[in-house]
Amino acid sequence: MGNSVWIQARVLLLLPVLVLAACTLIVSCDIKGSSGEQTIAEGAKLEKAADGTATRQVKWIYMSPPIPSQTVNTAYADQNPELASRLLEWIDQAKNIDGQGLTPPLHERSMAIEIVYENRTIQEVRPAWNCTYVNTGAECRAVEGKVWISDSDGNETFADSEPLFEFVQNDYKSWMPGVTPFRFPELIRLNETFQIQGHGSLMEKMVATLSLKDEVVWKSAAVAVDHGDYEIMGILDSKKYPAGEYEINITGVPFEGFEDVIGSGSIGTYVIVTE
Repeated sequence: MGNSVWIQARVLLLLPVLVLAACTLIVSCDIKGSSGEQTIAEGAKLEKAADGTATRQVKWIYMSPPIPSQTVNTAYADQNPELASRLLEWIDQAKNIDGQGLTPPLHERSMAIEIVYENRTIQEVRPAWNCTYVNTGAECRAVEGKVWISDSDGNETFADSEPLFEFVQNDYKSWMPGVTPFRFPELIRLNETFQIQGHGSLMEKMVATLSLKDEVVWKSAAVAVDHGDYEIMGILDSKKYPAGEYEINITGVPFEGFEDVIGSGSIGTYVIVTE
């Protein structure tokens, strides 16, 4: 089977190493059925929470790429309060505009800032696009200084914000360096300790399993995730487990109340177990 990696269901920030074709900042996209430019109605505004957006407590910040990536970019508000404060300030200062001639990124095919709050709401910031439509397709470019802001309550708007635009385009890399989301063992030796490591996760706990012929034969205890980092250790007794090719999986356990926010699922690959 080799070292192929797969993803089952939806696991946030535990991404498989894949290379897929998708639209980026300069794109040609098939958008059959589009009736033309998508713009927000004049006067539509992104309303703040009753207590003010800047006072809502941020839990996580992460970057959502247009295609799966080998690295993830995550920040935890209690470790990086300066970043959380700056992003909220920039959102508060962003000037809502009517969006004439602008388009939200089609099919979410752009990098995005995702801000998850303790109250389980999410704000998302993407670069605004200008698209030229030709028959069933479109060619789109990010518009300097313009962003698209939306949230999980259904509010959305175009806005002028140079700092948000620059952050989602490039500056996030210095604030939130990319980390490898998971590392499986290349080989497991019987009677010797093996480990699975992960970084950048938004889960509360992680569990690992080993399966042989589609049957789970080994399962780890649930391991706590500390600001995205976790390590699962295990050992296979040669008296109980034969050598061979096993399926190895890691499954995330979301924080209570955040199941619908970050999802759940598993990631797996194959590993050789030998003496």
